[in-house]
Amino acid sequence: MPRKEVKSMSYTASGLVDYVKKALKMNTVYMWGGIMRLVTESYISGRANQYPSWYTPARVAKFRALIGKDYYGVDCVGLIKSYYWGGVGSKNYKAETDKSANGMFQAATEKGPINTLPEIPGVCVWLDGHIGVYIGNGLVIESTNNTRFGDGVCQTKLSDRNWTHWLKCPYIEYEDQSPSDGPKATVGTEEQKTFINKIGPMAMVDMKATGILASLTIAQAILESGWGKSKLATEANNLFGIKGTYNGQGYTCKTQEWDGSKFITVEATFRKYPSWAESLADHSDLFNRLDRYKKLRGLTDYKLACKYVYEAGYATDPGYTDKLISLIENYNLTVWDIKHENSSGTGPSEQKPSETVYIVKKGDTLSKIAAAYGTTYQVLAEYNGIANPNIIHVGQKIKIPSGNTGGPPAKTYKTYTVKKGDSLWAIAQKELGNGSRWPEIQKLNGLSGTTIYTGQVLKIPV
Repeated sequence: MPRKEVKSMSYTASGLVDYVKKALKMNTVYMWGGIMRLVTESYISGRANQYPSWYTPARVAKFRALIGKDYYGVDCVGLIKSYYWGGVGSKNYKAETDKSANGMFQAATEKGPINTLPEIPGVCVWLDGHIGVYIGNGLVIESTNNTRFGDGVCQTKLSDRNWTHWLKCPYIEYEDQSPSDGPKATVGTEEQKTFINKIGPMAMVDMKATGILASLTIAQAILESGWGKSKLATEANNLFGIKGTYNGQGYTCKTQEWDGSKFITVEATFRKYPSWAESLADHSDLFNRLDRYKKLRGLTDYKLACKYVYEAGYATDPGYTDKLISLIENYNLTVWDIKHENSSGTGPSEQKPSETVYIVKKGDTLSKIAAAYGTTYQVLAEYNGIANPNIIHVGQKIKIPSGNTGGPPAKTYKTYTVKKGDSLWAIAQKELGNGSRWPEIQKLNGLSGTTIYTGQVLKIPV
């Protein structure tokens, strides 16, 4: 392809999806530093000179055996870079966009925890040191040399890996990639509709994962952040006015508090987030972690939700409930609320005679319940229609398939008490010998985010 054509191309999310789907049909092999170029002697030696410790004699011999067989060498991030550098075999290298998987994540301005993944084909999914392309419908195309998935470009399920975050590739155009069949804001100024349309899909996905009403989440984001324009929202990505620190990061500023008779100005430290998506995820994590917010979990009545969030002490403003209800009704925010199968009160199905029903108790996780009944959390999640197996609630009914009669739960974990300055990464490094295993701790403890607090007792896999 002529260089001038490459420069004029528009690199879009849909184009990236088409590109990786084509790459999936080609002969590929995983090569560290590879960017979808034909395997030749010069290509092998160039990569080996760049990464000598990875290109062992055995690997070099393996790649040389592929010369002349139309194989293309590519690593995980190289699959993405090769697209916006001009496609398969292109030499249109651009140093300013040459990023590692972790560098790509750091450069992204829009990203969030994997449980807030938007249903937008072309967004990337990430875990420490690895990256893939989400193509929709729970599927990912990635380049890997994992023996489970194959060698080279392959298609996997989103659930096959412990992806921790999603991101929009900073060199790809995403403006027109939002789902066309989802809800859209129809009331308000253009700025207000833009804000709702940005927060709405995240709140809807979050509701599916956590049970917290999307309309409540959006209304609180509007009220607490002034439609995303407050300094707290623009400088700390804090949409909900949550105080404290997040992964050690805080932002101190003046705020208005109700002292019982009037508003007064005080100085306080608020959590500082890497993105709005992480602010939103931490908001629902707060409601699912603290017992005082337990009435909000799984609630479908927005008026009650607005009443309970104030009564639980979220805000001091005596008009807080009415303000939230007004926002929800004036801007039709309930269109973002997911209608669950059992919202009518009839339930998804009656209990079968051979089933056992377990009532979730404090401290339970789906993995723990599964172990007690001789099955797996994946089986229970699918059988009960649980979208996020990390989130279950006290009092929730879990149906156990026939044949799993139960027994004493196996001891599959030890405990660790969180100390000041700890993070999930640091704990995984200390207790498991590998910081990148922190999602295992997150999953075992049913955490929807990465927030932990001093004195918290965590389960550690053994």
